[in-house]
Amino acid sequence: MKLKLNNYKITRLKHFIKTIKLSVFCHVTSLNAKNWLKVKQFLIYETLNFQRLYNILIKNIIHKSVFKNFIGLINGSIFCINIQIKKDFFFFLKKFLKINSELTILCIRINNRMYSIVQFINIKNLNYIFNIFKLYKVFKNLLTILFKKIFRVFRNSVI
Repeated sequence: MKLKLNNYKITRLKHFIKTIKLSVFCHVTSLNAKNWLKVKQFLIYETLNFQRLYNILIKNIIHKSVFKNFIGLINGSIFCINIQIKKDFFFFLKKFLKINSELTILCIRINNRMYSIVQFINIKNLNYIFNIFKLYKVFKNLLTILFKKIFRVFRNSVI
């Protein structure tokens, strides 16, 4: 069996993406060598596992997956940072963005779901049960407001 380099890279990348629970995908295109070195030193200092991903490989993998919507965001090489789940993840993210302001974060993957930065800003806690409870409270409040309005309209139309 002949093992091609491209197939090996694709299988390695699939394995890397499947085993990650919490990861950050960032653009590398805007970084020059000096800034890339600064980011790389920060990642090594924080003992984070990262892998540089190339454009064609990402498009091949994402094209056949659920994340087809993110293909338009990929215009250059990307790197993926594997983060161990910590309580201070939000502090780490702020610190990471402060290191290099030119760094563009595409999305954050948590529990096999991809979130854009706009969606992720509204997350206050990474605990699943806590977030479901918050969602329940939001739905409960929205439904009570809706039923109050419907009841008011119904009551005014009857009288």
